[in-house]
Amino acid sequence: MKCWSCGTELPDPSWGKLSFRAMCDVCFASLHCCNNCVNHKLGAPNECAIPGTPRIVDRGAANFCEDFKLKGTGPVKTGDPGEAARRLFRDEGEEGGKGDDEKKKDPKKRFDSLF
Repeated sequence: MKCWSCGTELPDPSWGKLSFRAMCDVCFASLHCCNNCVNHKLGAPNECAIPGTPRIVDRGAANFCEDFKLKGTGPVKTGDPGEAARRLFRDEGEEGGKGDDEKKKDPKKRFDSLF
């Protein structure tokens, strides 16, 4: 986890949750704030990606937003983003998407095989 203000690397919060009162050990900036949230989007209504959130004037001050999600946490995206789509449309019997060449070439057969 990084501080939004000074960029210092900080230890990840225990239990996966960041306290409402958490502060940076170096610059003493509040960590549970809009500037440190993945939902903070400039130009969006209330500068938040989640619709209907209450307006927060000071984006660097601690707040009690229930939709807060710390930047830099969560699942790590690796590899080709199209791989998930290719896996979705692979036949169960195919390994790595390599199967019957005739079936791949003929879209009608491919479509009929879905039913």
